[in-house]
Amino acid sequence: MDCDRTLASLKVDGKGRLILSDLSSDIYLDAGSEEELGAAEYDRQALGKEDDNFRLDPMPAVTCKAEFARIDPIDPALGPLLRERLKPDQAFCYGRDYDAAHMGSHPDQLTQSIRVFRGPVQLASFASAGDDANWPDGADIAVSVTTRQKGAKVTQTYSCQGEADQWRCAASSKTSNYSCDIAQKEIFLKRGANGAITLANPNSSLAIVDLCSKAADGKTTSDDKVYRLEPMPQSACAP
Repeated sequence: MDCDRTLASLKVDGKGRLILSDLSSDIYLDAGSEEELGAAEYDRQALGKEDDNFRLDPMPAVTCKAEFARIDPIDPALGPLLRERLKPDQAFCYGRDYDAAHMGSHPDQLTQSIRVFRGPVQLASFASAGDDANWPDGADIAVSVTTRQKGAKVTQTYSCQGEADQWRCAASSKTSNYSCDIAQKEIFLKRGANGAITLANPNSSLAIVDLCSKAADGKTTSDDKVYRLEPMPQSACAP
């Protein structure tokens, strides 16, 4: 799920049935919903106390596909999946620059400019060690951020893997000498409408601050959480 939330525990019994357990009652509610909705509405929307320990029989895959298509239809405006839109040997550059008016109306946002890209270095890395058949697993991307505090561009490499219709990318030690386990610092890339992509940063994993500092622990506290990025010429992402 988005932001790396755990769904449940899964196991198969001796008859080939799937046992789903440890299902949290608030699994389909956003974090902080209890405060926003109030206790009564929160309890109404949450799952019941007995909504757990389900024994599921095997069903034809086409049945599940039809149900997913019904409850979560594909938005044609989103276009092809990222792994289809972006090829293993393809350089790309996405970004956004925020003007003074935007920054003035978003005082809790630090990011003035952001770029997400694959350039010659990232392409060469995948060409030498990557596997096209498992694309985008093992693909490197670079994220460059300029903030209102530092004023200088900070760049961090992330190593990605495919996860459903998104890319899940962990901070890489290839361009870092941090003492902590920066592999726990993750971002998510999703396809957006009209060729755009969305970068989700749920756990303060952008190169805005030292990824091992106390300020980088836990959830992102500023407005630097979700970015809607437009395609840009490769020159806009030059190091």
